[in-house]
Amino acid sequence: GIVLTIGMLAFTPQVIALLVPETAVAVFTSAWVIASLAQPVNALAFLTDGVHWGTSDYRYLRNAMLIATTTGIIGLLLVDTSKPDALLWVWLVTSIWIGIRGVFGMIRIWPGMGRSPLELPSASAV
Repeated sequence: GIVLTIGMLAFTPQVIALLVPETAVAVFTSAWVIASLAQPVNALAFLTDGVHWGTSDYRYLRNAMLIATTTGIIGLLLVDTSKPDALLWVWLVTSIWIGIRGVFGMIRIWPGMGRSPLELPSASAV
């Protein structure tokens, strides 16, 4: 995630030159920075999704995803698409969605909310 952030920020001028029309550079740049800065949190969310998926913790993953997605949808519905900074707000809401996924993923693993998938059996059970 950090490497991707650094790469995205370092190659911003090249991305703009290749993919962004001149008239959209002002709108693109701030949204690109937000998307870039969200990558470490995105990596954490993907990692914890994988842990929950791999340990068959589907119910928890579903519930966390429903909370994050409901929040994201509400946030996106609040974005005023007629404003020039709408793309920035879309990426801020997306970053919040990613953050919620990452937080819920982490608190289940550490400190171990509920039935943590990586919980070690107690010594008395062995």
